[in-house]
Amino acid sequence: MKTLKTLLSVAFLAVATSMSASNIVENASVAPASDSNAGWSKAFITYHASSLKWGGESSGFPGFSLGWVKGMSITNNMPLFVEAGAALEYRSDKEDDDLLNMMSINIPVNLVYKYDISEDMAIKPLIGIDLRLNMFGKLKSGGESVSIFSEDDMGPMKFGRFQAGWHLGLGFTYSQFEVGLTYGQDFNEIVEEGRIANTVISLGYNF
Repeated sequence: MKTLKTLLSVAFLAVATSMSASNIVENASVAPASDSNAGWSKAFITYHASSLKWGGESSGFPGFSLGWVKGMSITNNMPLFVEAGAALEYRSDKEDDDLLNMMSINIPVNLVYKYDISEDMAIKPLIGIDLRLNMFGKLKSGGESVSIFSEDDMGPMKFGRFQAGWHLGLGFTYSQFEVGLTYGQDFNEIVEEGRIANTVISLGYNF
């Protein structure tokens, strides 16, 4: 119950932050923002060099994602933004005859500082949270396939449906293109004594 309350609190904070940023942008009675404070929409593809940490051990759980985020200025006094969106994620791990697949929807909420190097180049350090819903997951072993979310099939090793986590990273923008690198971990366990750690390389297009 304590874990559920924590996750709900994180989700509420993410939604409240995004709504507050939107209201500030819509209701601000100041001069129009400069180019450095202009928001953006970004479509992106990522590679996840993820690992699943089980106690003192770690196994690879790599994947990729496709998504979209919207960056919204929260003040005209400095280039500070809230960035939020959604991504469809896929992860897979194969060991011997065992194959593990999982499909998720991730909602990132980031606080981004945009530092303009020139008219075409910028650096974007960021910190944020992830809210991830694990929709589908299968474990194939010995010719059989079971749901990783089923207690009947997985027993105490069943996977959780909802994860919350943190990340921090750095993006580099040139013209409308952006490359980024982030690292983060889950707050809560996805499986008993197991959490996902995530190193992500991204390529995006701003429009």
